[in-house]
Amino acid sequence: MMIKPISPHLNPSFRAQTPHAFANRASHLYTVTQDFTRFGTQSPQRGGGHAGDLKNVLATAVTRALKPIFQPVDSFWVKPHQITIPGLTFPNGADKQNLRIVQFSDMHFYEHTQKAFVDKVVDTITNLKPDLLIFSGDLVHAPSSPYLAEAKKFLARLPKDVTKIACIGNHDRAHGRYGDVIEQALRDAGFEIYVNEAREIQIPSAGTSLMVSFLDDAKENKAKRSKGKGKTKAEQCQIAAEYAKEQARQIWQQVDNRVPHISLSHNPLLAQVAEDFPNGPSFIFSGDTHGNQIVDKDLPTTPIGKALYPEGFYNTLFRAVRPEVPYHRCGWKAVSEGTLLYVNCGTGSVMPLPHKVIVPETRKNTQAEISVFDATAAPAGAKPTFTEGKAQEVVWDESRRRKAFTA
Repeated sequence: MMIKPISPHLNPSFRAQTPHAFANRASHLYTVTQDFTRFGTQSPQRGGGHAGDLKNVLATAVTRALKPIFQPVDSFWVKPHQITIPGLTFPNGADKQNLRIVQFSDMHFYEHTQKAFVDKVVDTITNLKPDLLIFSGDLVHAPSSPYLAEAKKFLARLPKDVTKIACIGNHDRAHGRYGDVIEQALRDAGFEIYVNEAREIQIPSAGTSLMVSFLDDAKENKAKRSKGKGKTKAEQCQIAAEYAKEQARQIWQQVDNRVPHISLSHNPLLAQVAEDFPNGPSFIFSGDTHGNQIVDKDLPTTPIGKALYPEGFYNTLFRAVRPEVPYHRCGWKAVSEGTLLYVNCGTGSVMPLPHKVIVPETRKNTQAEISVFDATAAPAGAKPTFTEGKAQEVVWDESRRRKAFTA
């Protein structure tokens, strides 16, 4: 028996339900039957025999029961910003005296990724005409999955004549086994990607260059694998984070602070290093958190990190250790006088829950995004600055928009 994935379209009478309110309506949730658009193939059946069928039935029932509190994703937002980069230079007399940076993050290719979404991301990035394209990690949800092939097709469709850079994400590593596969896929698509290295990146279309420090992931790295055996999840995450932060310190110490310097770090936690580091990068571009993806004051568990990490990477590091520094949020944060952090809210959306229960492409009170930064020059030694522009929504599924419920 094959269980169909759950449709994002809900009866409007189930709007704004909380766990308490929708408990007695569970029987009505079985009216949802419409299938999702796929990439042309059925997803692999989980499990086998009667046990596998039972798991599918239970997963589907739980997924349906959770649907009233989630909003199906049918769009993303293009968020523009004006920034100044200290030490940035352009050729004298050149007509072009600015650098356009476009950042996308957390695509999370998996079984519920929609072709219409992928097409719209490609078209949007192409039409934005970036000089520098940044991908800040998590290309796929699981690198060993059959959806890696679709991710590679997506990368091949991105603009060819653009300087492209990327950093590794925790899902790209998949517990350390597949990081090389994702790195190679990005390189094959023209991205420059390094781990714990600083490189000068030439940007021919703008006639300039940037020093870029490529930082390791703070959740999945070799320290976690070599020193975390036998430890709890929280202890493993702490080991991985401390290793990544020490690597960031060593790299930044080697960079001449008189040159324009930016940093890529999938996990924004590494921005903590810059708090007491005088020669850090002017800008750190991160992703990873999805802005918690599901934000609802009535839910007992709101951060996506609690679902992904039962003992709580976000809970342990972002809240218990540093509750006054909300690095899990999207947008800007002044980490120090000389360093600004931008956390992209994720271009893709995924909501995996324990025991393979899937709530497809859902968000609540957060916005998927592609970020645009139009950079101009500032004198070396000046403070970096930013100004936010007006975000523009890009709808990629009109039918879902017409039928979707609102909270």
